[in-house]
Formats: sequence, C-alpha cells, structure tokens
Amino acid sequence: MQGRHWPLALALLSVMALVVGLWPDDGEAPPGIAAATATQPEPPPRIEIVVPTPPKEKHVSKEQACSSGCSMKSHPVPPFTVAQFSATLAAFAKQPIPRFAAETTLEIDRLLFYGKRTRELLSELDERARKGGATKGALEKAAGSVKLSTAHRRWLERQLRYTHAEVTLRIVDDRGRERARLPWTRVPFGDKRHLHPRTIDIQPMTFNGTVMRTGMGHIWARY
Repeated sequence: MQGRHWPLALALLSVMALVVGLWPDDGEAPPGIAAATATQPEPPPRIEIVVPTPPKEKHVSKEQACSSGCSMKSHPVPPFTVAQFSATLAAFAKQPIPRFAAETTLEIDRLLFYGKRTRELLSELDERARKGGATKGALEKAAGSVKLSTAHRRWLERQLRYTHAEVTLRIVDDRGRERARLPWTRVPFGDKRHLHPRTIDIQPMTFNGTVMRTGMGHIWARY
C-alpha cells in the first residue's frame, strides 16, 4: 500500500473495529439491532363495540315538527283583552251597520279578526247577565254598560258565523303545463293545516299554512 492511501485504510479499519466492538462475542445481536432487524409478530387487532344509548322519547308538537321556515309556526297575534273588547264593542254600537265591505270600520274588522275570542266574550257576557245579581267581574264592569241594538247584535252574530274559507292552489311550470292542483278545500280560520295537492309527473308535495279573516271583506293566507 502506497503511503498516499494510508489515511483511507485507517478509516476503514476504524469502522470495522467499531462494528466488531458493538457486536458481542456470543453472536447474538444487541437489543437495539435485534429490534430493528428481527421480524416481530403483529399484535392482534383490538375490536371495540360501542352500543349507542337510545334517545329519550319526548312529545313533539305539531309546531316543533316543522322547520323554522314552515308556515305551520304560530303567527304572533296580540291578545284581545276585556278592556279592548269593551272599547271596540262600544264604538261599533255607535256606528252604522255596513252594507258593503267598503263601509267597514277598524272596530268591525277587529271584532271579526278576533272572531273566536269575540264569540266567547259575547257568550260569557250573556250568560252572566242571565244569572243576575251575581258579583260583577271584570267583563261586566268593562262591557256590561255597552248596549247593542238588536240590528247590531244580529249583524255581528251573522258575521261571526263565517268560520271557514275555501282555498285552491295550482302550480304550472315555465312552459305553462300544470304540475300540481289542489281542488277547492274548506279550511277553518286561524288553524294551521297541511294540504296535499294532486301532482302530475312530479314528486308529491305538501302545502302548509294558515288562512285568517282580517276584516269584513278581507282574508289573509300564507302558504
């Protein structure tokens, strides 16, 4: 070996000595090397079964079952108090009886808008008046002095008998073809209803909404 190659030879000898020094004389590999070179058996797979807890049953109302945009949701209607009823009834008693819807007044429309509540208060007032001598409550004190003429009372009762409306719906596509039709259907005022029209070549659909009487000649609907 020529003198100019001796540094490379010394480096090779040093590496060999290092390897021999790390390897025991008994021929077994060191733990660290054995772990990296020997084939270790894989641990058995771990299977964990999770049984879900069933949800607690709870009552779901008609309004809770609808989405947030569903018109089955309750419409905000302010209360019709006894004092408001008395003032409205007193104003109506002084007004001429309308012959046409164009002659209606705010008081008449309010009495008809709160149709069910108006009927209840009139019936309660009549019932307590028939008993006579009983201690007067808030209803008698507020409305007991209101005197409706026979004509006013009959006209109001006749208007309050209108408790339903008939609705019909029809859907056409951009080519003018009819895709869904709901025949004339009787629905009560103020009651939320699901309506199921007949569909033509499209999937079934549902209309849901409310019809409310807002005056003598006006009906409001949302579907």
